[in-house]
Amino acid sequence: MIEIFQTLQERIKENKPSVLITITEVKGSTPGRTGFKMLVGEEGRIAGTVGGGGAEYYIIKKAKKLIEENVQNLSETILMTKEKNDQEKIKVKSKDVVQMDALCGGEMKVFYEVFRYERVMYIFGAGHVGQAVAKLAKQLNFYVVFIDNREEMLEEMNETLCDKKIYFDFSKLESAENTSLQLDENAFALLVTHFHAHDLNVLKYLYKFYPGMKYIGMIGSKKKVRESIFKLKATLKENVSLENLYSPVGLDIGGETPNEIAIGILAEIQSIIYQKDAKHFRLNYSEIE
Repeated sequence: MIEIFQTLQERIKENKPSVLITITEVKGSTPGRTGFKMLVGEEGRIAGTVGGGGAEYYIIKKAKKLIEENVQNLSETILMTKEKNDQEKIKVKSKDVVQMDALCGGEMKVFYEVFRYERVMYIFGAGHVGQAVAKLAKQLNFYVVFIDNREEMLEEMNETLCDKKIYFDFSKLESAENTSLQLDENAFALLVTHFHAHDLNVLKYLYKFYPGMKYIGMIGSKKKVRESIFKLKATLKENVSLENLYSPVGLDIGGETPNEIAIGILAEIQSIIYQKDAKHFRLNYSEIE
């Protein structure tokens, strides 16, 4: 039991989606018992058991589906009986009741508890603005990942600012594969590196492999942003939308210091999450040809 919770804690720190499954009640003969627990990830069973056999196989498959479909928690009753002349191995009886082809005749109530960070933010660039954004993002319960090509910056960074650090040479992104940086496409990305050419490399990489991100924000002057968008468009497929690109980044609410800029960036992200109208700095990309 302790192993399950320790493993779950480690997986949460690493932002690995997990489902903790608990048998909350049993009636009659079943392979599992009340209190049995099992931990499941995208890769399958991690630890524990709910009794093995066909029921456990079904529960693992169900848990993986919950992760894939981004469902939060679910309570389900599994009837372990066999109806006469029924050829189906598993039959959905209602929204939260399924019947399994089994002879034991009992039933189990199963609770699936899904653990994942709902909001992941990748910050490309560990400088003053990036760190100021991270500080606010952590207060808003983001899972923050810093990606930088300066190892010393990552090593010296306060551990409380982020959940993960990745060293990567931005100059290699132009020839990189999609496996070079394994990112969550449902995440938010902020491009604030120390060199605008690096921002452009990251931008091209994201739109090549992760075009569906919730938000891609890139810092820069209007002139540099126009140049970058022009170059980006030359590399894009025609059907790729820039609707999720916000550059120059942030809301037009004033401020010049890293902390003030960070407030504008987080306010912009907040306005997107809650679908509120706001005065963005972003350009009209359709005019850039």
